Amino acid sequence: MLLADAYVAVGRSEEAASLIREHIKQTPQDSQSYLVLGVIYNLAYIYSEKLNNLDRAGELARKAHELAQPNRASKIPLVGYCIVKANTRRRRSY
Repeated sequence: MLLADAYVAVGRSEEAASLIREHIKQTPQDSQSYLVLGVIYNLAYIYSEKLNNLDRAGELARKAHELAQPNRASKIPLVGYCIVKANTRRRRSY
């Protein structure tokens, strides 16, 4: 995932997201896989902050939250963050 981080650092967020999506497809998704949680969490962040796709970011954050239950509550703040940010942007567009 270092390559994805490097892509984000140089402004190539779509390529980073593509790389992470491919990694998620190839990794078993079970609640014991901390790696999967981290990858989904990072992808949600990229969609939220770099690609301005808050709907997708929220979906991914919720997925990370569901996988984290009940053992890994550290991913919960991203779910709320995506929801708040999406609502703020929607209100500004009216």
